[in-house]
Parts: sequence; structure tokens; C-alpha cells
Amino acid sequence: EASESRKQCMDDAVSMVCVARAIVSLASYEVSLATLDIAVSDRTLSVSKNLHEAVFTHIASVCGRSQLAPGVKVIVFESMATWLQETARLLDRCLLRKSVADAELCETAFELGQRILTLQRERIMGYLWSYWDDPLDAVQARVKAIFEAFLDIGLAMDKAVTDLAHSRVEASDDAAHHARGSLGSNEFINDVLDLVLTMDWSRKVKYSLLATLCMRIDVLDLLTRQPDLLSSCLETLAQVNMAARASTLFNAILERSVNEIKTAQDEDAGCLLEDRYMAMWTDPVVDALCKDDETSRRMLAQHLLPDLFAAHPRIVSRILHALTIDRDAQPLSHDIVPQSRVLVAEQRHSADACRQHALIVVLKAARSQDILTFDQLTAMDPELIDMLNRAVYHPDWSVRADMLGLLCEARKLSNPLHEIEYELLFKLLRVSSNAPSADFRQQQQGALTSLATRLVTVATHAERIVSTGKPPVPSQKVRHREKARREAAVAQGLREGKTEEEVLRELGILTKEEMVQQARVTLSRVEQAVNQWLDLAVRGCLYPGAGFSKVAMGLRWLGILSSFFTPGRPAQAPDSSMVPFHVSALAPPDFEVVMGLETTMSRASSGSQKNAVTAEEVVTVLTQVLIDDPFDANRSAAYSLLTSWPLVAANSEEAAAAARAWASGLLQRALRLVNSTRASESESGALIVRWVFRKFVVLQGMRLELDPTAPDSEAKAESRACSPDTSYFDSADLAFANSLLALIRRCKAAAERNLLDAAQRYPLHGLLTAAQYVAGEIDYSSLAVQQNIELWRLWLVELSQTAMDVCNVVLSVLTSASPEGNIPSSFREMEDKIDAIIKSSATGDGGVANNNHSGDDDDEGDDAQELLLSGDVELDGPVGPRQQVILSYCWRAIKEVSGLLATTVTVPPGSDQTASQAGKKHKVKHLVEEKAVGDTGSLLRTLLTSIRHRGAFSAVHPAFTDVCGRMFRSSSAELNHQVSAWLDQCLDIATICRVSVTRRSAGWPLCLLSILTCDKNATQALLPRAMDRLFALADDLQTEKAANEASAADGGDGADGTTDLPQVHAINMMRVLLEDHALASDIVPYVERAYVLSLTGLRSRRWAIRNVCSLLYAALTRRVFGHSGGKEESRYDGITGRELFTRFPGLHPFLTNQLEDAVDCMAEVARCDETLGSGPEENHLQTDCGTGAAVGEQDCRPASGQQSKADAVTTVLRSGARFIHPALYPCLILLARLQPSPMDAGAAAADEQDASIVSEDQQEAVPAAAAVAATDADASGDVADTRVAVEGNDRSNGSDRPRSRRLSEAAKTVGVVATLPHSESAANAVAPPMNLEQETLTKVNERNSTVHVTSASALLSMYSFTDLVEMCIDSPVYKTREMAARAYAPLVPSDQVDAVVASLLSGLKESADTVSANGLHGVLCQIQELLRVHWRLGGSSVSEGMRQSFVRHVLPQLWALWPIIVHRLNDGQTPAGSEEAVLHEQMGHEDEEAGLPKADMFGFDLPDIIRHKYLAIINEFVSRGEEWILQGVSDAEFIKKTRLLLSRFRVSMLYGSLHPILSNCDAMFALQLGDAQTPGAYGTVLELVKLYLACVDDRTKAVVQPDGAVQLMIEGEMIDEHGALAPSGGNEVLYNPGPVIRNILRCNEFYEAKLLVLQWLTEHLRCERMEIFGRISIDILLPYLVNDSLRADGDHVDTVRPSTDPVVRAAAIRLLALLCTKMEIDPSTFPVRDLMAYWDGIVGQIGGPRHCPLSVAVALVELQAALLHMLRQSVNNNNNTTDVGNTVTSAIAVGQRSLAWAQQLYQWTDPERAAPYRHAVSRALVTYSAIKRYAEAGPQSQSKQTVSLEDDSACEEILRLCYWRLLQDDDEDIRDFMAKSISKRLGYQLACDQACERLVYDFAPSTNELFPATYARNRMDYLLSIVPGRTVHEAVDQVINPNRMLFDHENPNIYIDEPRNLQLAYYSL
Repeated sequence: EASESRKQCMDDAVSMVCVARAIVSLASYEVSLATLDIAVSDRTLSVSKNLHEAVFTHIASVCGRSQLAPGVKVIVFESMATWLQETARLLDRCLLRKSVADAELCETAFELGQRILTLQRERIMGYLWSYWDDPLDAVQARVKAIFEAFLDIGLAMDKAVTDLAHSRVEASDDAAHHARGSLGSNEFINDVLDLVLTMDWSRKVKYSLLATLCMRIDVLDLLTRQPDLLSSCLETLAQVNMAARASTLFNAILERSVNEIKTAQDEDAGCLLEDRYMAMWTDPVVDALCKDDETSRRMLAQHLLPDLFAAHPRIVSRILHALTIDRDAQPLSHDIVPQSRVLVAEQRHSADACRQHALIVVLKAARSQDILTFDQLTAMDPELIDMLNRAVYHPDWSVRADMLGLLCEARKLSNPLHEIEYELLFKLLRVSSNAPSADFRQQQQGALTSLATRLVTVATHAERIVSTGKPPVPSQKVRHREKARREAAVAQGLREGKTEEEVLRELGILTKEEMVQQARVTLSRVEQAVNQWLDLAVRGCLYPGAGFSKVAMGLRWLGILSSFFTPGRPAQAPDSSMVPFHVSALAPPDFEVVMGLETTMSRASSGSQKNAVTAEEVVTVLTQVLIDDPFDANRSAAYSLLTSWPLVAANSEEAAAAARAWASGLLQRALRLVNSTRASESESGALIVRWVFRKFVVLQGMRLELDPTAPDSEAKAESRACSPDTSYFDSADLAFANSLLALIRRCKAAAERNLLDAAQRYPLHGLLTAAQYVAGEIDYSSLAVQQNIELWRLWLVELSQTAMDVCNVVLSVLTSASPEGNIPSSFREMEDKIDAIIKSSATGDGGVANNNHSGDDDDEGDDAQELLLSGDVELDGPVGPRQQVILSYCWRAIKEVSGLLATTVTVPPGSDQTASQAGKKHKVKHLVEEKAVGDTGSLLRTLLTSIRHRGAFSAVHPAFTDVCGRMFRSSSAELNHQVSAWLDQCLDIATICRVSVTRRSAGWPLCLLSILTCDKNATQALLPRAMDRLFALADDLQTEKAANEASAADGGDGADGTTDLPQVHAINMMRVLLEDHALASDIVPYVERAYVLSLTGLRSRRWAIRNVCSLLYAALTRRVFGHSGGKEESRYDGITGRELFTRFPGLHPFLTNQLEDAVDCMAEVARCDETLGSGPEENHLQTDCGTGAAVGEQDCRPASGQQSKADAVTTVLRSGARFIHPALYPCLILLARLQPSPMDAGAAAADEQDASIVSEDQQEAVPAAAAVAATDADASGDVADTRVAVEGNDRSNGSDRPRSRRLSEAAKTVGVVATLPHSESAANAVAPPMNLEQETLTKVNERNSTVHVTSASALLSMYSFTDLVEMCIDSPVYKTREMAARAYAPLVPSDQVDAVVASLLSGLKESADTVSANGLHGVLCQIQELLRVHWRLGGSSVSEGMRQSFVRHVLPQLWALWPIIVHRLNDGQTPAGSEEAVLHEQMGHEDEEAGLPKADMFGFDLPDIIRHKYLAIINEFVSRGEEWILQGVSDAEFIKKTRLLLSRFRVSMLYGSLHPILSNCDAMFALQLGDAQTPGAYGTVLELVKLYLACVDDRTKAVVQPDGAVQLMIEGEMIDEHGALAPSGGNEVLYNPGPVIRNILRCNEFYEAKLLVLQWLTEHLRCERMEIFGRISIDILLPYLVNDSLRADGDHVDTVRPSTDPVVRAAAIRLLALLCTKMEIDPSTFPVRDLMAYWDGIVGQIGGPRHCPLSVAVALVELQAALLHMLRQSVNNNNNTTDVGNTVTSAIAVGQRSLAWAQQLYQWTDPERAAPYRHAVSRALVTYSAIKRYAEAGPQSQSKQTVSLEDDSACEEILRLCYWRLLQDDDEDIRDFMAKSISKRLGYQLACDQACERLVYDFAPSTNELFPATYARNRMDYLLSIVPGRTVHEAVDQVINPNRMLFDHENPNIYIDEPRNLQLAYYSL
């Protein structure tokens, strides 16, 4: 009844809105503005003054409601827009044009405008914030109209006020009035502009508002007010979801600038103005183009550059000139680490790559508007062409795709290609033919299609010029323009003394002979390009054995060529009916040549450079791809090409016989493939059958029948029995179809006899696929089919019946409760008798139900064996376990059966579809009865709902969808009703049927999805009913109760999860519907209710319901927020709270109630915590100091060190894990996914100036605004005192008062204290009349808290969640505190976050005596999340004011907490007697001198988890703060002060705290909490080491003055502690990090800290920052690194044992390898006794019997690459000694080890190896090669003799083979890495394919040098993988014809080309 009442009220309100809109549209102003005389009643506190205001009141009251139907919402906002537009017209007439004579009416209008701007501004602006991004486009348009009308009202009022002021000045001649009047001009528009400019760029509404404002203000003034507007807006293009919105602003600015240029006074003024605009655009655009962000460039090319070039064409040359400037790599912005040569080179290379892409983007946009040609580009700057040549080898495939688009596309198709374009084009095609990127191939398709269109058009125009001698006739407009230009040029030339011929030649006008000659050259060049492209596609990509990428590329190219250049076929290009030249390779093939193609192919291969590609060669290659290619995409592409390939009827008997013989042979080969058990081969066979049937049987009437070759006589007899006599069929296609049906029946009969035998000898899926293709290829409306209608009808019936019989055979397997391990019962019975046959099942078959057997009766066992193994059937072995064989057979069969059944009822005309046959030449008879369609649908529905195998019912789903669509669109009402009935049955049966509790309702959700998505009309008609039923099922608690009773009656537990519940099935169905993309827009109205259901269901007692509700919640979150992808979201991702709760207003009160319940649960934990104590001592336990036991964190410990005496139950209850609300974490996750809304504060604060909360526990009114921290802070960082309310209650006094809700910190900071009425939805907020804005509406929630609200914006405020989330901050559960902090951060507006953080930090010091440990940790979590969300995620878009606020307010307070939190760690020893000791002393006492708080201010010992959190904040935001604080900051003074502050912090921490702690191992181990060491201490040490490394990296130098003062030298300037320049002098202190580094490397317990130090050293070494290694002696590092490279039980360098952590060992080994590579380490000084023994120890670790971790093994291989040269160097050092024999022996030993190492590397390059192995080999090869080149080029190599052995040569050869293999690796990163290595050695760029070709040529021996036999032997053995006992012929045959069986292992490398290995082997032979 309440729902009906609300609906009636809503209908009345909508009716009143319609009446109000009619009044506004039709009533005259005199009537609508007449004063109303209405008495005030008790129900109306006040009234509107006139009808016009009363209309607004009614419209606004409905606009404030969020729960509006989409159509009603459009009407309401259209009414509001109409009211504002009429008001604007009224003000324009009365105040501006003054066309109304009635003075009273003008005065009323003026008062109306004032009331709108003063009282209704916040409301109307609130419509913009809430509804600008409404999902309905119509609502967005109306809201935009509201804003524009509101601006017009404001402009009219500003103009009226200005005119009024001027009139007063003229009347009184008062200068003061004149000044005030001038100030009032455009005041409103400036206020709105200031409001919009202060918004963050992440707000989507900002761009549209600015675009609207740009049309009403001066753009140059706007850019003067905010100079970085364009740069800031261009930065947002990196976010794809913001690019379209930014483009609206760009278009508005460009449109306004063009209008201003057009309206300039004269041409010169217009040029000057255009130059100003171009200068305004050039630098920001070039900076955005050159950024290392590909997305920004793409968005620029899509949304800005076309419009920019259209508005200012001359800007192109400016941008191109800027791109040619090679800007040196700039240092990282304000990085504390100095730049290195390596980083500079990397940055320069990256910058060059970015400039290449930027050039392509600019040229592409310019050429699309015909602004620039290649001739002009060449004349402009040759560097541009060089950049394009380098871009051909760009590592990013998307850039290459853009390059291809630049070369292929043109604005005018008739423009011929330039020679440079041809050259770049084919170079790009060659290097990209093996592109692994699917996106590149897809983009290339469109570009090359444009190229083919262009080539056809160019050739057609050229041929027309050659034949007629006349150029193409342009349009009349163009002719007139060209004539005028020519006449003007001739006249000017004659005046200059030139002849007419010279002038015409300068204009580019050719004579007739020159024009014809140029056309011939163009035509010849196009024909040559087409043939070159065709040769590259067929012979360069489609050769046998080519990789997947090449074949896919060649097929795409061939498809484009055949579409445009096939002889006799109209080209797919405008104005081009036929191609003017003949491409013979695309003509119909001659099958006589095809039959003898072996000689043709060999002849073509031997002379491929001379002979052109033939059609016969192309057809043969395509059929070979269709047969042999293992990839579906390539087979489908080849089939499409063959289908479209022209075939002509034979003109002779010999040709017809040849065609028949070739087709018959191909068909027999297809039958062998169809009968394969492998899906790829059967699919290939089915496609060949389809092509032969379509091309030869149907089109040419060739009589071909399927005549399988049976393996034995019995099978032949069976085949004859099953096959009908097809000789009496007159139609060839009918005979073919019947023979195919006979084959299916034969295989079905085999399946009925023995399922396992049929699965291995008579597979069905290939034949069923072929039958489906054949049934779909038949044209049932053709005359030939209609003449044999009865026979075709019979064939369809028999085919459908056969398919249904197959279903009955295999269905028993798939409907089993566990089909994966199911074996039919017949086989289980046989197991008792044939145990000897299935002996392997004891170890491999887990699905056998009964393993008991009896072997007494041998005869019965033999009979069973013969029955089971008839036809040499193998049970296990190469085909796989029989469960898998049977299951694969069954589900593939059911998949093809479902597709076949769907084809038989959807493709042929049915009896319900033949009614309308208008336009048909003959009457089409139906072939399918209406009943058959319904029966087929029922069968598919049964399959879908009864099968338990997910792959099987997922395959049935699309077929059932097609049939449902066919039935729903049918003209038969019975079929329509049947679909609707299935929907009801699907929903009804979920309440009574046992489906499967472990399979997520199996196929039932897909069944419902098929019904709802079969047709768009079905979705609209059935989805509301389905969702209502699903919600009713999910919400029906009586059903759950009944299920409990039924379960109890059956003896079940009722909550054990084994009973099917209707709620589970309903929610599973709902989840599938929410995840489907077809219902994306239709499902949105149900998201809110589904959220409520998912969160409510988490409280269920049943696991099944909780499980499905969690899955539903995850699906809803993905639907609303998108996929997070496991990465941190930026501020541009997601939506704000206002947007979320505007779309789903019911979520706001629901989430509030859920959080309140969660807080109540926490209060119960607190009360339980107090009542469970057994004595006075236990009341003082710090029960909240740690985390809960549920999350695996540290337990709570007593403050006094006493152990708790509570029992286990008390501990669990005290931990809080038992009472965590189930919906707490989901609610917090949802709030954490929101983005902060900067407009939330302004709207709410304006509405809540006088609001207060009066709760039942606290009757005193809370002040509306609290003291704002840091509002009057000075430059030194002082902030005002702000008291922070303490989390929780004071439990020390034993009070049992429950936890009370306190005022949230954010609400106090911004002065907003309103909360939401929990019992009422936001839809119930009614807008007050226009003159009631200052009187609040008072509402009482269900907790008797009085809440004052004034508008819907306050109801959507996020502050209602703030206090609830803050009450979770001091939870005893660690996870709760972390999640609450994450949810808290988005609730605080960005413009108030600095004050909130400052107040939280100051509150920690002020409330130290009352805050708990959990509260302290929770506040630190809050601070960390606030800083992360509002500063770090914003990146460069964070305003400079926020950065300054962080430095001035937040940073000093963070520093002030250091002595408070880290007070117990500063007990180390400091050196004495040096400047460093002075620094330690000075910095150690700096905190005391600064007056910072004492370390013992807290009343308890700080847990280590607090120190860890504090140090994490310091490391994330302070230790390297320059990297983000100074990003994009231009204020030099602020930069200087920030660097000084951060440097002083780092220096003081380094000398005052970090060095004393970390240099003493005992101090590190003394980190304890309470009486025992805790795991959190390791995290604290890790954070301390992070901070220490940042301090060491600081380039600031500390200088100790003679008086002991410490000054800092920053970039050569001496600065004192106050930031002023100080005189030079004093002693510089160079810090030595050696003792700390040595101490950390010795402490294996702190393995994370050790790993961090090793990674830090590695990065310094990789970037060649060698200065740090001068401060740290290498002799100190090497022993520790060598120690970690050994096993823990091996020989050690010193007494320190190696680390046992494999990650640490791997890092140490990599650092050691890098040291040996980058530095010259003498083998004699290497810290090992015997280098050879050390090598053997490494080999023993890698290949020994004990397991070696993967990370360690790959690192050791990289180390071996460096040690090998050290071994050889040690041998060569001893080469000059007298002991020559010992030297040779050592050299032989080293050669043997190097050969073994090379062989091991080659084994690791095998594709079967994991990717880390192959990556390690690639790095080892490059390291080995680099050291070798350095050693060979060094001076020592010239003076020393080396011992050369054959093993060394063999090692080099094998390493080359490793290069060869890795260049063809499946991993693209490995291939590119090796190609770059080779390119770097050669000095020019090579792609992977070109590098392979280069290696092939390098392997070939020269004629004048020997070619060792070892080379050839190694090549043959490694390339062909020759195993002992196999000949070369067998190895080659295995490569060409691999053995493919069911479940056979596939080659993991799809990139490699086997013919390349054969080619290299050929060179070796």
C-alpha cells in the first residue's frame, strides 16, 4: 500500500510538471508574473509571489527526486530548461532590449533574476554536478540547456546591473558609483568561471562547462588567467575516458579563435591574431607529442590535430620544425640521484622513438587534409625522411601501423604514390611480415585496403589519360578556381618577362605528351607494385612450414589483392569498374597444371626471382594451408579466399577430367582428416568438404560422392549397408548430402556398439561439422532444390533424427554428476574381468568407481578384451586416459550436434515463414515444419539444462540462442508463446530441481540468458519479468526456511552446502545476466537492487548463499567501476561518490545502515572485551595493540609485559574476528573504489552552515564549524592548534558505556556535520519553494537523531560515511584498519585534504595520553591513504597549491613525529674524532634544539607495526619527495626551499639516526616489541634501509664549519639552516656507506633489507653510477657476493654463512656477474682459492642431483658468461711462463668447460623450457659477446698470445646457434633483445627476420677459408635434433610430417619457421 501511495504521488507530481510546462510555454508574461493573493496555511510556510515562481517550485520539487523513470526524468529536466530559457527571454526583453513598456513588469523581472542568482544558484549548479554525466543522453542535453540558460540569465543580470550603475553615474556624476558599476560587469560569469577553474581536471563535467563558457568569454583572457590551461588539459589525454571530453573544450577554443580571426578588422590584424593563437598552441602540442606516452599521441591525433590543422593550417610547418630538433635528454625532474651515461642514452633513444611517432601522427593528420605532400616534406627538411626510415624499425607495432596508415591513406584517391612512399611501404611490409601483434595485423588490414583502393583509382585514372590524352575533368567549382589561378599567374609572369610556357611549367601544368608519358610511368609502377606485393604474400609468407604470424599476414594480403585485382571482377573502389591491367596469379587456375604442380613448384622455386606467381601456385598453397595449418584463424581465412576464388567450367574433356580428378583426390584427403580425433584436423577436413561441395558440386554440378576407404572387409560391408544407393539421385548435391549422411550413420552405429572404440576409430565431430556446413551452404529457395523438395525434406528429417540419436548415445556421459572422470557403466562392469588390459588405470584413472576384479574366468576375460579392443583400440598410452578420450568424444559430438540441429531449423524455410513471398520468381515451399522447430528448441533446452560438463553446455548455448531467436521472430504465436513459457519454466524449476551446488547452477543461467538475448525485442519484453522473478526468488526467506525444514526432514544439516537452494540458482542467473555485454544498458536499472541483495546475502547462515552473493558483488563492482586489472587506479579512473549515488540513490542509505550495523558489532566486541576480564589487572590489558587472529597478524600483548590469562575463547572474542560484520569489507571496498569529489565540500558546506546533530546520548549541539587546521599557517610550517577527538572510549576506568558516534574529522574540518536519514531514500527529498531556502527541513531517522538537510546535494554528500568509517579506524583487527583507511581517503574532498592531514598529525601529539595503539596505527593508515589518493595518484595534475601545502604543513609535522615514533632505535655507536662524528652529534641533538616532543609522550610502548607504518609513509612521500612534489612546478623559490627542507631531513636522519642503527648489527637485532621479537621488526628494518639508501643517494654535501655548525651545499651553493646563502668554507664530509652495507650483507636474517641493498647496487652499476663503488671498496663487496653464490653447505670465503633465500642469492649472483662485466677484475684478486674449482662448483649447483632454484640457476648462467673470460684470462696470463705443458692442459680444461657451458645454453633455448631460462641465455650471450669484444679490442690482446683450441671454435658455433634459436623464440621480448644486440654490433637496424637471414649468410663459409667439420656436425645435430639411431632423412621427415595424435603435445613456439632450420642445415651440408 505504501508503494502504491508513493507511485500515485509520483504520478500526480509528473502531471503537475506537465501542467507547469504548459503554463510556461503558453502563458503571457503579464499573467505569469502577476502577483498571487494566496493565504498562508499550516501546510505551507510561505508561498510564491507569482505564477512563474510557483511553476519553478513544482518543477524543482520533482527534479530533487532521484528515483525517476528515464522518460519522466527527461520530461522534468526539459521542463526546468524551458523555465530557465523563458526566464532568460523575459530578462532579455525587459532589461536588455527594453521592449516591454510596463515598468512594474520590468521591476518584477529584475527581482526574479536576483532571486534566481542568489537563492537558486546552488540548486541549479547541483544539477550540473549530479546529472551532467547521466547515462541518458537526452538528460545530458537538457542539463546542458539548463546551464546555458542559467548563463544567459547571469549575463542579462550583469548587463542590467551595469546599465543601472551607468545610469546612476549619468544622473549623479559620482565616480564611486561608476567604479562600483564597472566592477559589477560580468561578475556572475567570472564567478562561475572561477568555480569551474578551481575544479580538478579529473572531474568530467569541467571540460563541458569550460567549452560552454568559452563561447561567452574571450579565449586569450582565459589563457591569461590560467596560462597552463592547455598543457593541463593535454595531459588528461593520457586517460582514454577523458579524451573525448577534452576534445569538446579544444573544439570550443578553436571555434572561438576562428570566429575572432574572421571578424578581425583587416587581413594583417587577422594574421597577427592567428600567429598569437598558433604560438599559444605550438609548444603545448609539441610537448604532448614528445611525451613518453603513446596514448596521449593517439588521442591527440584523434581529437585535436585534425581540428587544429583545419583551423590553422600554417601551424603544421611550425610543429614539424620543432620535431626535427633533437632535444638532449634532460635530467629526471629534480631527482636526488645524478644522471648517468646509460640513462641519458636510454632517454635519448626513447625520445627519438617518441619523436618518430609524433612525426607520423602529425604527417598523417596533415595529409588527411591535403596540407602537405612528400615533395614538400622532402624540400622542407631531409631529417624528416630519415626519421621515417628509422620509424620502419620502431619497436612498437602500433607505431608501425600508424606508419603504414600514413603511407597508404590519402585524402584524394587519385594522387599517385611517391617513390619514397613505395620504398618505405615495401620496406615496412618486409620487416613486418612476421608481426606477432594481432592488433597490428588488424590495423594493417584497414590501411592496406585503403592502399589497394588508392592503387586501383590511380591506375584507372592513368589508363584513362593514356587512352584519351586528357586529364580527369574536375568539378565546376574546381575548374573555375584553377582557371582564375592560372590566369592570374600568367598575367603576373608576363609582367615579369616570362613566357606563358614557363609560367605553366612553374604551376605544374604539363603538356599533353608529358602528361601521357607520366601516366604510363604511373600505370607501370602500380602494376609492378601489385606484382611485388603478390610475390611477397605468396612466396614470402605462405611457403610450407611458415609460422603462424607469416601465414596470417600472407592470407590477409592475398585477400586484399584478390578483392581488388582479380581479373574480370569489379574492383571494390569508387569510379573503378575494372583494373586496367591483368594479374594472372589471381585468375582461374588450370587444373591440368595443378595436377602436375610439383614440377611447376620446383621450377618456380629454382627461379623465383624471374618467374611470376601463377594462379595454380596460389590455389595449391591455399589448399595446403587449409589442410595443414593448425590454427583456426588461418584455416578460415584460407577457406574464404578459396570460396571467392574464380573457377570456370572446363572447356574440354581433358580439363574436366583433370578438375574432377583433382577434386576427388582433395575430397578423399578431406575424409581422412574428417575422421581424425584431433579437432583441428577434423575442422580442416570439414572446411575442405564444404569448399568442394560449394565450388564443384553445387556451382559446377560435378558428381562427387564420399567414398570412404574402410580399413577391412567388415567395415566395407557395413559401409555398403549404411549407405543408400545414390545413383538414382538426379541432383549431384543431393547425392553428395546423402552420402555424407550415410557416413554419419555408420559412425553412430559404431558408437552404439562401443563408445571407446568409436571415440578412437569413428569420431563423429568432424562429420557433424561437415554436415552442418553442407546444410548451411544449400540454397533452399533455388529452383533446383525446390524441384526435389520432398527428397531434401526427407534428408533434413533424417539428418535431424540421426543427430538426436547421437545425443542419446553420448548424453549419459555428459549428464553425470562428475563427467570429467565418468566412464559408462558397461566399461565399469568389464573392469571386473579385464584387469590385465587396464592395468595402467590403477595409477592414471581416478574416476573408476570399482577396482575390485576377479581373474578366475580367463575365457570371459578374453571375450571382454576382444569386445573392448576391437579394431586395435588402445586404452591408454599416446591417446590419453580413456576417461579423457570418451569425454572428449562426447562433448565434441554434442557441440556439433547442437550446431547442426540449429542449422537445420534456422536456415531452411519453415512452414511459419513462407507466408510472405512477394518478389519471388517461383513459389518457395517450406522444408521445416513448425513442430520440428519447437521440438528442436526443446531438445536443445534439455541439453543445456541437463549437461554437467561446462564445455558441453557452453557449446550448446549459442545454438539454443539462435533457435530461440528464430522462434521469437516467427509469425507463429505458438512458437512465440513457447519461448515465453520456457522463461517461466526456467524460473520455476529452480525452486524444485536439484541442479548442482558445485557447478554454479550449470547451464540454467545460460538457458535464461539465451532466452533474454535471442532478440532485442525479447530483451525488452521479457527482461523486467525475469528480473522481478529472480529478485523474488532471491529475497524469499520462506523458501530458505522451507529448504531448511526439508533438509532437516531428510536428515541433512541444513547448512552443509549440499542442498540446492533457489536463492543460489536465482543469484547465479542474475550474475550471468549482469556480466553479459548484450544486456549492458538494459541491466542498469537493476544494479542498485542487486547490490542490496549481494550485501544482504553475506549474512546468511548458508555457505552457498554467501558464496554466490560474493560472486554477485564482484560482478556488480566490475560492472559499475570496471576492471581494476590488479593495478592502482588513477584519479581519472572510476567515478565519484556523487555520480554513483546519483545513478543509484538507494545505495546511499543502504550502505549507511550496513556501516552502522558493522560499527554496532564492533561496539559489542568492545563491551565483550570489558566484561570478559577476570580481575582488575586484566582491565589494563592492551587488547587492541595488534591485529586480530583472523588475519594472521601479531597477537595482542599486555602493556606491562605480563601474559594474558584469558582462555582461547576469550582471545578469539577479544580479537574481534568473531564479530566482524560480513558486509563491512565489501562496503569499505566500494567506498575505496570511488574517486574524491572536490565539489562535495562546497555544495554541502553551503547547505549546512547552521546544521547540527542532536543524538540521544549527547543533547548538546555540536558547533557547526570546527577550527580548521593550517588555515593561517606561515611559511615555516606552523599550524593552528586543533584538537582531535580520540577514537573509541576510555576503557581504562572500566566504564561499560558503548562506543558512541563522534563527529568525523573531515566534517569538522570543513564545517559540515549533516548525516543522512537512514530510513528514507534520497528520492524523498522535496525541493522547497524559492523563498524557503533559508529554512531547513528537519527529518528524524530511525535512530532518533535529528538531521537537518536542505537539498538533495546534502543527501548525496559523502560526509554521512565519514564518521562511520572513522569509527573503524581503531579496530583491533589490522585488516579492518587498513580497509577503513582506504575507504576514508575518497570521502575527503581534494580541496580540504591538506587541512585534514594536518589536523590528524597535530592531533597525534595533542592526544598522546589518550590515544590507543590501534588508534595511532589507524590514523597513520589514514594519513598514508590520504596522501596516496590525493597527491601521488594525481601525478602532474595535482595543483601547485596542494604541493606547497604539503611542504609547508604536512612535511614538518611528519618530521616532528620522528623522535616520537622511532625513539627506541637510536642507540648505536657513532665514530669519534672526525667531521663525521661532529655530524652525528649535531644531527642527533637537532630534535632537542628544535623543541620537538619527547619520545616517551605515549603511555605505552609503541608496537613495531606503528613504526613500520610511519616509516612507510616517510619512504613513500618524503625520502625521495622531489620526484613527485616538484613535478611540473615552476616556482623557483618553492623548488629551492623544498630541496633544502628535504635534503636537511635526509642528512639529519642519515647522521642522527640511520647510521647509528644500521652500522651496528646488535642494534638491528635489538628491534623488539614487548618481550619478544616480532615479524614486524623485519618490516621496520626494511623501511629503515629504504630511507638510508635514499639518504645516501642525496647529492647534497654536508659541510662542517669551524664553529661546529652544519651547512648544506646544494648544486654548488652553500645554504644555512634558514635557507639563506652562506659563505663558503669549512670541511666537506663525504659519507662512507661501507660499514652499513657490510653490516646489512652480513645479516641474513634481514633478507628483505639485504635484497634491497643488492638491487640498489645493481641499479647503480647498470646505470654506470660508479661513484658509489669508489666509496664502497670492491674488495669489501666481492667476498660477500661470492659467498652467496655458493651453497650453504659448501666452502665459504669467510666465517659468514651464505644466504639460504634463493631470491637473495640470485640478486647477489647477478650483481657479481655485473661487476665482473663492467669492471676489470684481475683473476688473481678474485676472492676464491681456485677459479676452476669455483666454476665446477657452479656447474654442480646447476646440474647436480640437488635441486637448484630457478632464480639461482639462471643467475649462475649469467655469471658463467663473465667467469669464462676470466678463466681464459687466467690461462693467458700463465702463457708466458716456462711451464708450457701446464698452460696447454689448463687451456684444454677451460675449452672443455666452455663447450659444456655452450651445450647447456643451447639446451636452455629449447621452446619447451620455461621463459626465464631462455631470458637468462639471451642475457648471458650478450654479456659474453660484450666482454669478448672488449677483450679482443683491448691493448692486452695485442701483447699476449692466446691458446686456440677446437673446443673453443665449437663453443663459438653453438653460441651462434643459440643466437639463431633465440631470434626465432616465441617470446617477443627475447627476439627483440637479440635483434637489438645484433643491430648494435652491426651498426644499423635489423628486424628479427633480417637478423636471421644475416646469420644464415654468415654461417656460409667463404671460398678461401676452411670450414671445420665440427661446425657442420654441430649444426646438423642441433638443428635437426638428431637422436642416436636416427638418420638425417628420418629427422627431416619428422620435421616435414609430424605425427599428430589426440592429446599429443603441441609445439609451444608458434613463431618459429622450421624451413629456416632446414635452410641453415642445407648451408652446413
